[in-house]
Amino acid sequence: MSLYPHRTARSDLISDDYDGEYENENDFDLITLKLISNNIQVRYSQLCRYSKLIPTKYLLSDVSDRLSQDLQQFERDNNIKEENLIYFFTFFKEEQFIITNDKYQDLFKLSEYLKVFTLLRKLEKFKKKHIDDIDFIISMILSEISNQKVTQNIE
Repeated sequence: MSLYPHRTARSDLISDDYDGEYENENDFDLITLKLISNNIQVRYSQLCRYSKLIPTKYLLSDVSDRLSQDLQQFERDNNIKEENLIYFFTFFKEEQFIITNDKYQDLFKLSEYLKVFTLLRKLEKFKKKHIDDIDFIISMILSEISNQKVTQNIE
């Protein structure tokens, strides 16, 4: 029994819309990046946390459009597989991240471009560990040949 019977309990005063109103408040920095064939979502704060380039070159207000354009151009110019570009962004989501021979070169290029030094260190460890692995060496050679072809086509 309430000491003030004429007052309504506080929980009765809160409308059902209250929860919905603040449901997406954690999405304030969720951005959509438009790649050539796909769209991906990632948090701007996570990009800034790992990339030294993002916070200096892109504002939250324009990062979606400008970074999308830059990534599309980088993807074309450097013969990046879009599936590897998408995979690259799982690193920022702090999901399980496994480096493989076929992803290595694209991940390395993207890490250098966006200045993601944490990932560059992981890639360097991967390279040292697999430097005698014939599959890794072949993958590196094929990637280099592919890049030379793209460069020749651009010129």
